[in-house]
Amino acid sequence: MATVYEKLQTVRAELKNKKIKKSGANTYSNFKYFELKDILPDITELCDKYKICPVFSLYETHAELKIIDSEKPEDSILFVTKTGEANMKGSHEVQKKGAENTYMRRYLYMTAFDIAEQDMVDPRDNKPASKPQKKPAKPIDAELNKVLDEIISVMGEKIGDGIDKEALYQIVADNNNGNKNPMQIKEKEAAQKILNLVKEVK
Repeated sequence: MATVYEKLQTVRAELKNKKIKKSGANTYSNFKYFELKDILPDITELCDKYKICPVFSLYETHAELKIIDSEKPEDSILFVTKTGEANMKGSHEVQKKGAENTYMRRYLYMTAFDIAEQDMVDPRDNKPASKPQKKPAKPIDAELNKVLDEIISVMGEKIGDGIDKEALYQIVADNNNGNKNPMQIKEKEAAQKILNLVKEVK
């Protein structure tokens, strides 16, 4: 029996032979891009053929796509990415959440199934941007960002394994001045402490 990794790679290889057309169009920047409706039919067909099941989840700080082996459900591959707020002028929160869900789902599906398109930012707001005022650049703490990325990844794995997500977020809050959002941890020492505590949760 093929492993979940072999099944996913087979689906990726067969997707390369599909003539998937891009229906999304950015008329301002003059490029086309894949929408979910373009890629999901072929992905769904091949996943059913090779007995794997993609499960998408959107959380407060990150999104996940878990590829589960339908013949051996304990075997899976997890793809995780940070979430971002959709920039939609004049829209209410439900619309923004829907846009965020769609964008993150599309991004993770394209990542998991190795679907490539041009290296450019997808359309969010097609109006010309006004010239921003110059602000002093903030120094980037690469080590802190690395720990934060690991916290998000480990939390995603724990949640995928059935650990109560509220318990994990509470660990963050208890060590981050009551703030449950791990991406708002400011100190490297606090981030490392939270990472170690999250890893210990079973």
